[in-house]
Amino acid sequence: MALAACQQKPAEPQTIQIGLQAPLTGDFAAEGQWAKQSVEVAQELINKKGGVLGKQIEIIIADDASNPKDSALAAQKLISQGLKEVIASYGSSVTAPAADLYDANKVVSVGYGCTAVRLTMEKQRPYFFRTAGRDDTQSEFFAKFAVEVLGAKRIAIMHDNQDYGRGVAEDAKKFLQPYIDAGKAELVYYDAITPGESDYSAVVSQIKEINPDVWFFTAYYPEAALLLKQARQAGYTGLFVGNNSVPTPEFEKIAGVDVIKGSIHLNEPMPQFLSYPESIEFMDAYKAK
Repeated sequence: MALAACQQKPAEPQTIQIGLQAPLTGDFAAEGQWAKQSVEVAQELINKKGGVLGKQIEIIIADDASNPKDSALAAQKLISQGLKEVIASYGSSVTAPAADLYDANKVVSVGYGCTAVRLTMEKQRPYFFRTAGRDDTQSEFFAKFAVEVLGAKRIAIMHDNQDYGRGVAEDAKKFLQPYIDAGKAELVYYDAITPGESDYSAVVSQIKEINPDVWFFTAYYPEAALLLKQARQAGYTGLFVGNNSVPTPEFEKIAGVDVIKGSIHLNEPMPQFLSYPESIEFMDAYKAK
């Protein structure tokens, strides 16, 4: 009987456990809460239909606090629980250390807000995937859109000297170069701000004086909102274009509706703009939350 007991297989798990690593606190807490709510809505929809392979989906959550150190700790926490599939995370510099740990432990991870090219080009991470396009894709689109669609001649690019923002800016500059060489565009400003400040009047004065046809900002929404608000207050009337970390409800709250009118932002297709049944079902459930 003892031998038979030892040879018994461990009980099959009653649920399919999927990890969610998200910045529920820290600088990206708003984005983390959106991710958590979105995953929970998807979980409910799937479970109501019988789950997957006859089992209900269970979400195990770990907070990475919007920084690389806690990201590694969050990843270790989920790995230690035996998870094999994880949704992780927001922010390229935050995602990278977690992706390394997941990959080393053969845990599939899917990033939902990490677009730095280096995440998939700098090293091999065969277990890492992401749902957002790479930075160079939006940078290439911006260059073509600014020159060929908007007809911009004088272009300003501003970043925050962090991995994400600097990467988008560098790629945008690279993709603008053929237009510059052909005499179709001019890069009249290329510089970085210090993130986290409350007064950007010096930078705003520069932009107002240069008066570019298009001002492309490649960083996060808090700085974008303050910069645009202060620029409008200073009398700058030019076109502001933000990258895909700018268009958020918080951007509107900080800057104000009147300030952001007329600005353009790059982004992947949002669920509310997709017409297939699953997207409509998800949006209806999300709005009902």
